[in-house]
Amino acid sequence: MTVTGPQLSHPQRLLRGVLAALLAITLMSGPVLAQSAVGRSSIEGRTVTLLSDGTWRYDVPIASGAGAACTFMAFEIYFCGDRSDWAVNPGNNPLAQSEFRLNDRSYGALIAESIGVQDGATNELYRRAIIENAARSVGVPSASIPIIEIYDVTLQDTLLETLVYHINIDGLDFVFANSVLLAETYSAQFTSYHIGSAFTSENRAAHASFLASFNIEE
Repeated sequence: MTVTGPQLSHPQRLLRGVLAALLAITLMSGPVLAQSAVGRSSIEGRTVTLLSDGTWRYDVPIASGAGAACTFMAFEIYFCGDRSDWAVNPGNNPLAQSEFRLNDRSYGALIAESIGVQDGATNELYRRAIIENAARSVGVPSASIPIIEIYDVTLQDTLLETLVYHINIDGLDFVFANSVLLAETYSAQFTSYHIGSAFTSENRAAHASFLASFNIEE
């Protein structure tokens, strides 16, 4: 197999093959993805994000530093990379708006879909779909996927349920933390995943910093 671009670490190579199944929450006949960012440009001196549907959005200025901005991801979601050590990871998964990297042991992903509360999306539905897709991706029954914890977090003033679970990929342990945002017309998963079988205090802090890297602009 020919690998182009940056060389992937062993964990990245393992993850790249299963992320599509883990992140694609098939609530309908298939994933209904938001428009995704494909590039950046400038219009009248303001930075804009170019979208896959041919439209564009202004990046949102933020207070932390002259000229700093949050980059549009999907729907009302912006990534503000200067708020933490998280950075956009090259080689995006086609089913995720973006992938992210903190270090060699912690990675992240954002997936947003045009399915919201008005369509019947609930935390219970996402919880079940996440575990079923995780089980399918590694070829085990869903009952064998250990759920480590379920807890609530806030992103700005919005409450998100976080599901933490463990899977083993080709002999390597990973802990996933999925925080699900349910809006009226869309939903989004903010997912961090970490090498190891336990959700450590460092993992919890890393997931919190991942969430803090985003803005929701209504």
